[in-house]
Amino acid sequence: MHVCADGGINRLFNELPRMFPDEDPDDVRKRHIPDFVIGDLDSVDEAILNFYTERGTGVLKEPFDQDCNDLHKCIRYLHSQVDVKRDLDSHGNQCDTKHKVLIVGGLGGRMDHEFANINALLQFPQIPAVLISDDCFLSVLSPGRHQIIPDLLIEGRTCGLIPLCGPTIVTTTGLKWNLENTEMRYGALVSTSNQIVSSIITVKTDQALIWTTEAKKQQNTS
Repeated sequence: MHVCADGGINRLFNELPRMFPDEDPDDVRKRHIPDFVIGDLDSVDEAILNFYTERGTGVLKEPFDQDCNDLHKCIRYLHSQVDVKRDLDSHGNQCDTKHKVLIVGGLGGRMDHEFANINALLQFPQIPAVLISDDCFLSVLSPGRHQIIPDLLIEGRTCGLIPLCGPTIVTTTGLKWNLENTEMRYGALVSTSNQIVSSIITVKTDQALIWTTEAKKQQNTS
């Protein structure tokens, strides 16, 4: 399922054809029709909205809510429609199912928007969601034990663990600088510029935690 958060549909229309410069822009757009656009629609260009609705995109207009951003509304809708949740392996580690919510365009730009989007992930801890930018991947780990299998085809080895909710006790395996019942908090220790050294990472945390990895840059083969 493909969902646009409000004005994200403008970005889809305007920016996607730039990824295929040798093709007709409308041909590119017609190949990538989202299933829904969700939000209060205050940022949507009406002509662009008509382009997509004429080709089957549904519109879920949500009332304006100052305490709930459009990404939150999209995740809430996906949660109601698709069985997307974390599973437990035989050792009790939280691990992702075959379904994952991939969020493009949620990082970069204004810092307050970035924090709002991270906060939206924090409010749905059972959903394996990833914020993706040109530079990094970011997810929120809920309290408990996690098993992470990095995809080193697209992820670099540089990683970080950032506490979100005050002092956080963390234990890890699979990193160059592992933590062992270590307290992290702002104003003291946070784990940045760490390194992945194993095919499997484990993280145990007593509070919500950001897990972030660098994105590998695509090599230009031309």
